[in-house]
Amino acid sequence: MIDKNKRILLICIIVALVLCIIASILSMRGENENKVEGNNKIVVCVTILPQADFVRNIMGDKADIVVMTPPGANPHTYEPSPNQMRAISNAKIYFKVGSGIDFERTWMDKLESLNPDMVIIDGSKGIEIIDNDPHIWLSPQNAIKMTENFYNELIKIDPASKDLYEQNKNKFVERLMGLDKELKNKFSRYENRAFLTYHPSFGYLAKDYDLVQIAVESEGKEPTPQGTRRYVDLARDLNIFYIFLEPQFPKRYAEAIAEEIGGEIVYIDPLPENYIENMIKLSDMLVLEFE
Repeated sequence: MIDKNKRILLICIIVALVLCIIASILSMRGENENKVEGNNKIVVCVTILPQADFVRNIMGDKADIVVMTPPGANPHTYEPSPNQMRAISNAKIYFKVGSGIDFERTWMDKLESLNPDMVIIDGSKGIEIIDNDPHIWLSPQNAIKMTENFYNELIKIDPASKDLYEQNKNKFVERLMGLDKELKNKFSRYENRAFLTYHPSFGYLAKDYDLVQIAVESEGKEPTPQGTRRYVDLARDLNIFYIFLEPQFPKRYAEAIAEEIGGEIVYIDPLPENYIENMIKLSDMLVLEFE
């Protein structure tokens, strides 16, 4: 009888423990669900840092932004990390450049397959792609179009915040228009507007402001000795002193040319996080050559 009572007591204890465990699991699940519901941020993935600035200026703290190409990485060659791939599965939006940038050509199909419900916003809509050049964001006029493209799709996804997004977008576009005007005034003061760069990132900037970009690298290929000599001779003919180099690229060829022409390397970043501030810095560095 005593053994039977012990068995009954043991069963009761086990049942009680199981019920406690179940209750604890349900409680934790409810807390996690409440955290998700309480977090109203929309996860937005972008390819490059300038896009993150566009998104931030429109959405403010309503966006949780994931940048696929981190600072210092080359979007022509970068491969996403496992953590970035996992972040894609939580993304509501992927704001792609859309101009044929190598990262997207290589990875976009894979990223979409990881999250078929993710909304893809094409930043290049309405922008003319010139000579297969993907660097559309380096034109403030194109930056305005990219901002508008993101906003137009965003308000379909989150219509309840349309007024906020519209107000923020209008303020940012006004600042971009001011940047465009500032660069026009700055560059218009110079007759000589030719500059030598290693990587051909600045074609759209050159087009907008009547600059002449001379790029050493062509179609991702390093220059041959004959090509290097040709650019040295051209730089001398045009009295070019500086060669502009992006930190994402090796400097040995730029060093060789700079040494031949008795010039200097100037580092110039085409992937600025603070877009307007850094585009002004970029233009100031180009002016070094024009003066």
